[in-house]
Amino acid sequence: MEQERDLSATLAEQAGRLTNFLADRRGVPLLLGLLFVMLNFICQFIPALGWFADYNVLLHLGLLMSISGSLLSSAL
Repeated sequence: MEQERDLSATLAEQAGRLTNFLADRRGVPLLLGLLFVMLNFICQFIPALGWFADYNVLLHLGLLMSISGSLLSSAL
């Protein structure tokens, strides 16, 4: 019978991997956030993405990613 891993140990391991990855690439979250903001601007002109553009989903994701990336880069 295989033992199940504790969820908190798995999350801690994933968080460790993420911080190790971002330690060498500090600008990646900021650049991805900027890309999301630009994609949100482009979505405004595509009628098929009406609800997506109305709620500015990519704008909000881009801002959250940029802010969290800036905070993480200063901590790393």
